[in-house]
Amino acid sequence: MPRNVIRAETKVLRGDTYQMFRSPAGAREVSDAVLAALARGTEDIFRIEGGMPCEGRTIREMALRKRSGATVIAVVRGGEPLTNPSPDLRLEAGDSLVLVGSHAELERAFDVLERGE
Repeated sequence: MPRNVIRAETKVLRGDTYQMFRSPAGAREVSDAVLAALARGTEDIFRIEGGMPCEGRTIREMALRKRSGATVIAVVRGGEPLTNPSPDLRLEAGDSLVLVGSHAELERAFDVLERGE
Protein backbone atom coordinates (compact mmCIF):
# COMPACT_ATOMS: atom_id res chain seq x y z
CA MET A 1 0.00 0.00 0.00
CA PRO A 2 1.39 3.43 -0.86
CA ARG A 3 2.84 5.11 2.20
CA ASN A 4 1.11 8.43 1.58
CA VAL A 5 -2.23 6.58 1.83
CA ILE A 6 -1.02 4.97 5.07
CA ARG A 7 0.02 8.38 6.39
CA ALA A 8 -3.44 9.78 5.65
CA GLU A 9 -5.08 6.87 7.48
CA THR A 10 -2.67 7.36 10.38
CA LYS A 11 -3.80 10.96 10.71
CA VAL A 12 -7.40 9.75 10.94
CA LEU A 13 -6.48 7.21 13.63
CA ARG A 14 -4.57 9.83 15.60
CA GLY A 15 -7.56 12.13 15.35
CA ASP A 16 -9.64 9.38 16.97
CA THR A 17 -6.96 9.00 19.68
CA TYR A 18 -6.16 5.46 18.52
CA GLN A 19 -9.50 4.19 19.83
CA MET A 20 -9.47 1.13 17.57
CA PHE A 21 -6.22 -0.02 19.19
CA ARG A 22 -7.59 0.40 22.70
CA SER A 23 -10.22 -2.30 22.25
CA PRO A 24 -9.38 -6.02 22.66
CA ALA A 25 -10.33 -6.74 19.03
CA GLY A 26 -7.73 -4.21 17.85
CA ALA A 27 -4.91 -5.59 19.96
CA ARG A 28 -2.45 -7.32 17.67
CA GLU A 29 1.23 -8.00 18.12
CA VAL A 30 3.72 -7.17 15.37
CA SER A 31 6.55 -9.68 15.07
CA ASP A 32 10.16 -8.63 15.54
CA ALA A 33 10.92 -9.86 12.01
CA VAL A 34 8.31 -7.51 10.51
CA LEU A 35 9.60 -4.58 12.55
CA ALA A 36 13.19 -5.34 11.49
CA ALA A 37 12.16 -5.50 7.82
CA LEU A 38 10.38 -2.15 8.10
CA ALA A 39 13.39 -0.55 9.77
CA ARG A 40 15.71 -1.65 6.94
CA GLY A 41 13.36 -0.60 4.16
CA THR A 42 14.88 1.64 1.53
CA GLU A 43 12.13 1.46 -1.05
CA ASP A 44 8.62 2.80 -0.91
CA ILE A 45 5.55 3.44 -3.03
CA PHE A 46 3.90 6.81 -3.48
CA ARG A 47 0.43 7.10 -5.03
CA ILE A 48 -0.36 10.30 -6.88
CA GLU A 49 -3.79 11.71 -6.08
CA GLY A 50 -5.60 14.35 -8.12
CA GLY A 51 -4.60 17.89 -7.25
CA MET A 52 -1.12 17.08 -5.97
CA PRO A 53 1.67 19.40 -7.19
CA CYS A 54 3.32 16.52 -9.06
CA GLU A 55 0.23 15.67 -11.12
CA GLY A 56 0.71 16.61 -14.76
CA ARG A 57 4.45 17.23 -14.38
CA THR A 58 7.25 15.07 -15.75
CA ILE A 59 9.77 13.22 -13.63
CA ARG A 60 12.40 15.60 -15.03
CA GLU A 61 10.37 18.68 -14.03
CA MET A 62 9.99 17.34 -10.49
CA ALA A 63 13.82 16.94 -10.22
CA LEU A 64 13.08 14.41 -7.51
CA ARG A 65 16.54 12.84 -7.34
CA LYS A 66 18.24 16.25 -7.20
CA ARG A 67 15.80 17.64 -4.61
CA SER A 68 15.48 14.57 -2.38
CA GLY A 69 18.12 12.00 -3.27
CA ALA A 70 15.45 9.35 -3.96
CA THR A 71 15.14 7.68 -7.35
CA VAL A 72 12.00 6.62 -9.24
CA ILE A 73 12.70 3.08 -10.43
CA ALA A 74 9.20 2.33 -11.74
CA VAL A 75 5.79 3.84 -12.29
CA VAL A 76 2.72 1.62 -12.07
CA ARG A 77 -0.04 2.97 -14.29
CA GLY A 78 -3.28 1.13 -14.88
CA GLY A 79 -1.83 -1.97 -13.22
CA GLU A 80 1.11 -2.06 -15.64
CA PRO A 81 4.63 -1.42 -14.32
CA LEU A 82 6.78 0.93 -16.35
CA THR A 83 10.30 0.07 -15.16
CA ASN A 84 13.14 2.54 -15.55
CA PRO A 85 10.72 5.30 -16.61
CA SER A 86 11.81 8.06 -18.92
CA PRO A 87 12.45 11.40 -17.22
CA ASP A 88 9.94 12.84 -19.70
CA LEU A 89 7.11 10.61 -18.42
CA ARG A 90 4.24 12.87 -17.34
CA LEU A 91 2.84 11.83 -13.95
CA GLU A 92 -0.89 11.22 -13.71
CA ALA A 93 -3.38 10.87 -10.88
CA GLY A 94 -3.58 7.18 -10.00
CA ASP A 95 0.08 6.50 -10.82
CA SER A 96 2.11 4.72 -8.15
CA LEU A 97 5.79 5.61 -8.02
CA VAL A 98 8.27 3.02 -6.79
CA LEU A 99 11.04 4.95 -5.03
CA VAL A 100 14.41 3.89 -3.64
CA GLY A 101 16.64 5.80 -1.24
CA SER A 102 17.50 6.17 2.41
CA HIS A 103 14.72 6.79 4.91
CA ALA A 104 15.57 10.52 4.96
CA GLU A 105 15.63 10.69 1.15
CA LEU A 106 12.26 8.98 0.93
CA GLU A 107 10.78 11.43 3.45
CA ARG A 108 12.09 14.36 1.40
CA ALA A 109 10.71 12.77 -1.79
CA PHE A 110 7.27 12.45 -0.19
CA ASP A 111 7.39 16.13 0.79
CA VAL A 112 8.34 17.13 -2.76
CA LEU A 113 5.61 14.99 -4.29
CA GLU A 114 2.86 15.91 -1.80
CA ARG A 115 3.56 19.59 -1.28
CA GLY A 116 6.08 20.57 -3.94
CA GLU A 117 8.60 21.39 -1.18
